[in-house]
Amino acid sequence: MRIYYSIIAAVLFTAGVPTNLQAQVVVSALYQNWNGSHWENSTYITDFNNSSCEEVYSLVEKWDSLASIWDTSQQDYYSYYGSGKLNQDSVQLWNTPATGWNNNSLLTYSYDGSNYLINETIKTWTSSWQNSTQTDYVNNADGTPHTSYLLHWSGSVWDSLEMQKYIYNTPGQLDTELVYNRISGVWQNTGRNYYIYTSGHATGVTQTWSGTTNSWQNAVLQNWFPDMPLPDSAKNANWNTTASVWDTVSRIVFTYAACTPAAVKQINAVDPLAIYPNPTTGHFTVTGLTQGQSVEIYNYTGQRIEHRMADNHAMDFNIASYASGMYLVRVQNPDGSIVAQNKMVKIQ
Repeated sequence: MRIYYSIIAAVLFTAGVPTNLQAQVVVSALYQNWNGSHWENSTYITDFNNSSCEEVYSLVEKWDSLASIWDTSQQDYYSYYGSGKLNQDSVQLWNTPATGWNNNSLLTYSYDGSNYLINETIKTWTSSWQNSTQTDYVNNADGTPHTSYLLHWSGSVWDSLEMQKYIYNTPGQLDTELVYNRISGVWQNTGRNYYIYTSGHATGVTQTWSGTTNSWQNAVLQNWFPDMPLPDSAKNANWNTTASVWDTVSRIVFTYAACTPAAVKQINAVDPLAIYPNPTTGHFTVTGLTQGQSVEIYNYTGQRIEHRMADNHAMDFNIASYASGMYLVRVQNPDGSIVAQNKMVKIQ
């Protein structure tokens, strides 16, 4: 879920992550906006992980308040180096008139000999991939960033745009991020983020530099509950300069699932209801079934494309002839009650 987990979030939430074999992975994030009296849906992101617990695909949906449905918006495909480090994130946007996916951006990550991130390059799609921006990282001995430089492609050379410096309370725990922009060839203060850690949550405050008053001005507040290693939710607020208070504007609610890498699963373990591989290119298996249950598959328009009765613990399916995109797999008991329903993604 790269939309939310920026380099700063990675610094905030990787320190102290349990190293036990069963990890917690993000499976969804619900973004909502505050309208003054209640929360309104905005964006929903669903993540899919492989047998190594690596995120391989995410689907972004936007809320249509008039139709009260989630509309497909964006999809990301992730690939990894042999070391397990992220290699590329390929982003596509849904083209509603043409009902198809269009290339949007390609993010590529590079690492040093210690597997510390040193570069992130972003290309955008026109009729081919074109350079857009890149970020170079200078790291501390423990791999956390010390300084980063954001550059923009001018068409022939990379131009410096922004520099960020990172300050830590303790190893791995971020205290302050200082932001500088290159103005008339000189690095000048433009913003900062500082973090406060208390029992049960962490707070991040974004401020901008005022050259008029030569002081920092509040801009954005974000609270994570709990602070680490995995937040249940995050709330955002904007600074109200008139009333001198923080006005709540949005929140993110995360859902997690336990994930045990396939290489360390017990051979005699009994699998619960599961779908794999997910994403799939066409062939997939549903396990954990009992005789008499039914398995139904629906496409993104709600059309049922498969309906079969379970006669074994596991059933194989093939949807290779259907279009790429999101599908719903539903398992029902003989009385019609729903045992489970999970989203599944078919890729090319």
